[in-house]
Amino acid sequence: MRVIVSGSGILVICVLIIMIHTTVLDKSVREAEINYGLENAVDYALDITSEYYIKYSGQDEEEYISNLLYVFCQAVNNAVGTDGEITVSLAAADIETGTFDFIVEEKYSRMLSENKGVCVCERAVTFVD
Repeated sequence: MRVIVSGSGILVICVLIIMIHTTVLDKSVREAEINYGLENAVDYALDITSEYYIKYSGQDEEEYISNLLYVFCQAVNNAVGTDGEITVSLAAADIETGTFDFIVEEKYSRMLSENKGVCVCERAVTFVD
């Protein structure tokens, strides 16, 4: 009887250790994948957006910035596959100098809990003709 109780206790402890270890690894690996994926998607979107910037022909600034942001958002959506929610904002824009500050935020749910994680990628770029 004593062997069964001791064995069961050791088994429960081992299962708990494995579950905790898996949860910690899952969280850190998922966050690393999301950070890496989001950074690559933003870099790809900036390449696509720089091609669009070269085509600027003196149209209305607000309309042009809106179109530029639309091109950027489409490129980010094409580059990243996620079940999270992506928010793109433009912190600053200067068409004359070609300077833009993009902020991309991804909110995602964690696998085993109801908590949400957040990954933010900020890029300040200057497009050159």
